[in-house]
Amino acid sequence: MLILVEIKIYYRYDNSKRELLNKKDLEDKFHGIIIPCTTAMYFQNSVSTFLEDFNKPFFLDPMTFFFNQPPINITKRSGSIRRSYKRIIEEFLGLSEEEIKEYIKDNREMITTDISTNDLEVFCSNVINYQKLFIGSNDMTEFIGLYEEILGSPSESKSPEYLIPPYFQIKHGNNSYELNKRCIEIAQNIVNEDDPPLCGVFAITKSFINQNKNIAEKILEDFPNLKNFILWISDFNARKETVKNLNKMKNIVKTLSNEGKNNIINLYGDYFSLLLSKFGLTGVNSGFGTSTKKTTRLSRGNGGGFTAKIYIPKINISLIKDDYIRLLEVKPEIVCDCPKCSKIIRGLNKNNPDFTNNYYNLLLSNNNYEEHFIYSRDIEKKFVENSTLSDLIEDLEEKDNIFSVTPYATHLKRWKEDI
Repeated sequence: MLILVEIKIYYRYDNSKRELLNKKDLEDKFHGIIIPCTTAMYFQNSVSTFLEDFNKPFFLDPMTFFFNQPPINITKRSGSIRRSYKRIIEEFLGLSEEEIKEYIKDNREMITTDISTNDLEVFCSNVINYQKLFIGSNDMTEFIGLYEEILGSPSESKSPEYLIPPYFQIKHGNNSYELNKRCIEIAQNIVNEDDPPLCGVFAITKSFINQNKNIAEKILEDFPNLKNFILWISDFNARKETVKNLNKMKNIVKTLSNEGKNNIINLYGDYFSLLLSKFGLTGVNSGFGTSTKKTTRLSRGNGGGFTAKIYIPKINISLIKDDYIRLLEVKPEIVCDCPKCSKIIRGLNKNNPDFTNNYYNLLLSNNNYEEHFIYSRDIEKKFVENSTLSDLIEDLEEKDNIFSVTPYATHLKRWKEDI
């Protein structure tokens, strides 16, 4: 059964992208944003002030997936605690810096499956209440609120689109699924009818899925009243996955959707996720051509430098500079015609031998490639929404026929086979 849904495009908030996210030209090109609590806490004043002027949906990602992992990985290689993670632990668990250091010294998980019900309830309450009270939690917002109250014209307070319970890495060989389950159940009792709806997160490793083939059915059975789900399949890279793994993802979405009755957001997704909207996926989150996959296992190696990538709608993936230019030289038709790229190209001479480099360099300047991605993703979203499954298969086949001679389009055939 195919399901007709409107796909909601989310972008992962970055404090350096505030101007981009508030551009008027892009206002109708995406649904909303997801803000990691590591960012929300570290830049609390600037984030909450940004949200006062942001007129689109948002919600906070509590980022608690590392609480049941070895805490040595929240330290830098120098041994110091990463400040953003330290803030989360202090806020949600109430641990002092010295207590955190003791956990790190012994490499003991800060939350284990034998945690008492009382302690887990306090933890869940801290996480939910932080999200409910986030707007208005900085000094400037409180001052503005007081000023508006004096004038007698208080502005309407903003609430997140969803409230997210604590969640953990769910892997094979321990009771992490049960721990995740307990948190959602506690949160269901905390959230009131007047609150934003609850949305449960399932951050699942591939090995867990392989050992629990009916995981989607189990989730529906365990949470009959939960209507909103976030999926995070660890290290799921649709460009490189086998047809077998793509099919597992599709079947999980199809089952969780419950014939379109439930909302499902892929926390790290790409164009393949848009295709899964035909099977019930309702939302896709990513960076601006980046962050389409992520491991649930926190390690000291996660993070670091950033390499810009250019998104190519003709093959639905992003490439780094060297690969992009190689492909552009043999397949010049990959040059994009989105509004941003069309404006750039109008100022270039296509007959100039340096056209390729000039086009690429202009895309990178002033972060034009990020606007290009937002426009391109919106065009893709509308195409998928207005296409039948047969249309989408035919589109993938046409692209595969054109680009199969290159090493950058092997995923197209697998995607076509899966859907």
